[in-house]
Amino acid sequence: MAERMVKKRVGASLAAVLSLALLAPAPARPDTAPPAPRAEVPIREVLLSDGVHRYGVEVTVGGKTVLAGIDTGAAGLRLMPDAQTGVQARADRTGETYSFGSGTHLDGVIGHARIGIGGLSGAASIHLVRAVDCIRRAPGCPGTLGLGYGFLGDGLKGEGFRVLLGANMGRTTVDNPLMAAGARRWIISLPRPGETAPGRLILNPTDDEVSGFTLLRLLGGYREEEGGGLHDSVPGCLINEATQIRACGPVALDTGSFSLRVLNARPAMAPWADGTPAALVFENDQHKPAVTVHMTVGRLAQTMSVGTAPRPETLLQPGTAPFFAFDVLYDPGRRMLGFRARPPMADGPRGEGASQ
Repeated sequence: MAERMVKKRVGASLAAVLSLALLAPAPARPDTAPPAPRAEVPIREVLLSDGVHRYGVEVTVGGKTVLAGIDTGAAGLRLMPDAQTGVQARADRTGETYSFGSGTHLDGVIGHARIGIGGLSGAASIHLVRAVDCIRRAPGCPGTLGLGYGFLGDGLKGEGFRVLLGANMGRTTVDNPLMAAGARRWIISLPRPGETAPGRLILNPTDDEVSGFTLLRLLGGYREEEGGGLHDSVPGCLINEATQIRACGPVALDTGSFSLRVLNARPAMAPWADGTPAALVFENDQHKPAVTVHMTVGRLAQTMSVGTAPRPETLLQPGTAPFFAFDVLYDPGRRMLGFRARPPMADGPRGEGASQ
């Protein structure tokens, strides 16, 4: 889960042209930056031994190509110690710690390396992990595996990824790797269970590629101590379509969570039975329905659980269900998320546009 994001700005300068024969005016400074180059990277599906689907992309870190788990529930590029072998990186003396909603806690230092994603590259600060444990309130977390812990590995020893690519727009003390490589916006289209083609991570999509997205403004100011920040959240409601019972609050998108979770439900609620038809409705600034994910509890990414979090409001964590129903556009410059419905899949979530 993300906490802080560092932004960088790239300046440009133009030289005036001087002619000995005649004084020509200096060329005008452009009002906008030149278009950023487009790049596309396949998103690979990785199946854990417990049947959970995870997703990875190839990233070059300090000259070494690795398969990094892509997690929009986290921020920053983070490497376990064994993954740092062969990486050309400069470690500094600044400590770096990071915690996940599961309670797993990473300790290490900030490093600096050149990273590449697709055809884009740039200098970035990264997290060189030295140790893994648990925060106090979660003593039995997956971090009890120590350095045997794998990112997105469900607490299974030796499974998951050795490198994490945190792809949300939240603030963190190390660089957002996509932005550091030169991405100004990106589209995530996850591979879906039962489909053979890989997914796609599109960096700097063209204007044509972003047409048809419904854009929603992010909620701001959310952060939990000890991890679990409400990065990239938009307002929404989860509705039981059989009983019309609903839970409403910030909805945090997360490719690193496979199930649907409702935290701090008011009034308290039990998980809905498998087979229950449900709708996850994302709302616009006027709290009107904008886009909807229709799903069935108990199928694919819709396994439901309820719990608590150290915050007062109700929180909705829908996991990968929205990504199976929609292509999702991330636009950090405008602080917005975009949704465009994908073709329906058998027994899976279905995306629907704005209510009429």
